[in-house]
Amino acid sequence: MPVGRQDDATPDSASAPAAAPAAAPEGFTEGPFDGSVLPADDGSGPEGWIKGNADSMVFHGPGSPGYEATEAEVWFASEDAARGAGFQHWDAGRR
Repeated sequence: MPVGRQDDATPDSASAPAAAPAAAPEGFTEGPFDGSVLPADDGSGPEGWIKGNADSMVFHGPGSPGYEATEAEVWFASEDAARGAGFQHWDAGRR
């Protein structure tokens, strides 16, 4: 492979996090962060995704005691995607 082609591929692979999906799941709008979507009209998110609270910059997974009570302002595909966006784990011991 010519050197120019290798150089062209490097920035693309370095800028895209591995955990980010290629596109938002059907029925959801891509969010403002890599690996995120906006809530549906009813506030729901894709099954298995993580709730993000943009006011506090904290994310909540299904194991969080506040998961059900948290109204997601953004949904993340993974904890890595949430951390990459600057959000912190709900459990202060895991931040």
